[in-house]
Amino acid sequence: MNTTRFLLLIGMLVSLSLQAKKVEGKIVFANETLDVVFNIPINILEDAPNYEKIQLKVKYYDASGEKWTLRPEDAQEIQFTYGQEHVRMISVSNAIGLGGAFVSSPKIFLKLEIDGHLKLFAYFYT
Repeated sequence: MNTTRFLLLIGMLVSLSLQAKKVEGKIVFANETLDVVFNIPINILEDAPNYEKIQLKVKYYDASGEKWTLRPEDAQEIQFTYGQEHVRMISVSNAIGLGGAFVSSPKIFLKLEIDGHLKLFAYFYT
């Protein structure tokens, strides 16, 4: 009986972490900008994008509806609006080694908080 409850709890927690919403946005490459629909992972408890997951990769649908995975080394920037917030995530060098033990990437998407002569980025980790 306790095993069943434990497995049910684990299943519920996993399903909460797998939620995603389709959000229109843009991918900025060196020579072009694409309008796409991102599959943004959502933290259900906070109803906010899961930036920790987006930092390493994000799935999107192109104009023909084909599903792709975008990694930070493939683009310069991604942009989308979630709720009232316009989000810009810039591809930068992964100088501090963010990512998991089995995930290593030369670049990472960081959320741009303040843009100007000096840029302020936010990174997320647990």
